[in-house]
Amino acid sequence: MSRDIAKLRSLLDRIENAEGPDCRIESDAERATGFYIVGWSGSLSTAVKLFNRALPDWWLSTGLCSLSGDASCGPDYNGPARERLLREFPVERFDDGFHVDLRLGDGWHRCGYAILHVMIQALIAIEEQAAKSEAAL
Repeated sequence: MSRDIAKLRSLLDRIENAEGPDCRIESDAERATGFYIVGWSGSLSTAVKLFNRALPDWWLSTGLCSLSGDASCGPDYNGPARERLLREFPVERFDDGFHVDLRLGDGWHRCGYAILHVMIQALIAIEEQAAKSEAAL
């Protein structure tokens, strides 16, 4: 599935400025990413399910403090899908992972948004890699 990188980047900006759970962002995220689970912006466990559907065999961490909701992710090169992940996601591009700290730390919904943010960062990198590979042909 080819995704519109400009729409994904625009969605990152909206996530960074989101105030609370928002069904419009959820709907736009579904259209932009091709993945959807109802209620991810208000539920941490649902956001994790969405992430796992979009990026199977990737690691994910998230946390919340009074200042921010944070998330990081990357391919789990140490897991059972190692060989496939190394083929699909070259270490030199993906090993640093993807990270975000979203202000304010005003509730667990902020972690849901942080999870979506790093997921979209990863999907952008995947699309850019695919375009680069296609251009090289």
